[in-house]
Amino acid sequence: MLIMPADPHDKSWCLDIDIVDGFPRLVPFERNTQDQRAAVSAYTFRGTIPGKPDVGVDWSSLYEDNKSTLVNIDNEVRQAIQENAAIPEGPNSTYVPTYSTDKSGGISITIYQG
Repeated sequence: MLIMPADPHDKSWCLDIDIVDGFPRLVPFERNTQDQRAAVSAYTFRGTIPGKPDVGVDWSSLYEDNKSTLVNIDNEVRQAIQENAAIPEGPNSTYVPTYSTDKSGGISITIYQG
């Protein structure tokens, strides 16, 4: 189970896994597993997983001059969700990422389940 802030605009939070007595807490329903895998797939920055430098979305390239566009990032997000959120022999839902900008010029992503 992921720890999420009650206020999504709180700048001091960070995404983490809820650990109780040395073991990760499980989500209450199998369906939640797929939903969290989709969200983590979109959120994971490329190069942040030790030993797996090519896993994740290259979000930083969006802020480098002429290296990438939101279209490229969107393609990476959709591929990561497709690769990581499928449950073998289970229902595969469609996850649709949407993007918005805030007043500071940052990008927010929301994943909708279809």
